Amino acid sequence: MGFMDRIFGRYGSQEAVDAVLEKRGPRDRKDDPRPWDNQTSISIVGESRYQPALVAFCDRKGDDEVRIEEASADMVCEPENAYDKHAVRIDLGGRKVGYLARGSARMYHRRVAKLGGQVTVPAFVGCQKGGKIGVRLNIPHGHPVLVPLNKQG
Repeated sequence: MGFMDRIFGRYGSQEAVDAVLEKRGPRDRKDDPRPWDNQTSISIVGESRYQPALVAFCDRKGDDEVRIEEASADMVCEPENAYDKHAVRIDLGGRKVGYLARGSARMYHRRVAKLGGQVTVPAFVGCQKGGKIGVRLNIPHGHPVLVPLNKQG
């Protein structure tokens, strides 16, 4: 299990990780559910530039560990962005905290624009003690932003 897996709680406890690593063969989701099943997980970029906004959002004291599993993030189209006309900004609590990576932004920009230019999605915010705060969007399957453009009304 890597550092980011521990930060974003992909496997849970170390015992759960060891059990997953020992288990071989295909997994039956009914018998072996995982927290990330039935969702699309997207990391964002640029959080290091927005640490003051993330610290304020989390109300982090000093170098404490942070773990907010049920945050709400806004995906906001930013067509006036000087670097990428397909940019999708990520806001937490009204504060800019990063962007979708260029490849993800190209896919989601039109979907978010079609839904009004801003969409709220679930997110995880966290870091280990002394680390930089990171953000991951955890969009449940069936969320309107995941519906392909040709199937949107």
